[in-house]
Amino acid sequence: MTHLLLPTRVGPHFPQHPTMPLVTRNIEPRHVCRQTIPVNIRSELECVTNISLANIIRQLGSLSECLLCGVGCPYAGAFAIRVNTLGDRVDRLQVKVTQLDPKEEEVSLQAITTRKAFRSSLTQDQQLFTRPSLPMPVQDTYETCNPPPPLNYLSQYR
Repeated sequence: MTHLLLPTRVGPHFPQHPTMPLVTRNIEPRHVCRQTIPVNIRSELECVTNISLANIIRQLGSLSECLLCGVGCPYAGAFAIRVNTLGDRVDRLQVKVTQLDPKEEEVSLQAITTRKAFRSSLTQDQQLFTRPSLPMPVQDTYETCNPPPPLNYLSQYR
């Protein structure tokens, strides 16, 4: 199982580890040349070459399956919608800011001190990281793992 990670940034300012910690796709087989050679093989080099080439072809097939099944396409579409929505909000704010004229409205000191503080009417998103929001490859990886330990039993000792 090969992990597809973003490229590693190497240099004096970057640590030598991948910039994306979560595995999003598993490419099988992970080890191309790690197989035992049967005892009755005459040409070991030819056998290793054939096994390696077959595993590389399997890896390419697994990679193309990840790409063709559109694992990233739904997420890219949702991201594009969010970016467009944010762009529209920025445009509306820009129009409002340019229409403000500080010289038009005079505000007294008493009005400033008695005025209530600004309170946003926007509600914050909650539970952003729930199981249904996980990408499918991460969900598959999560399902193959052992279940988490029952740490809630330790709450009484906090």
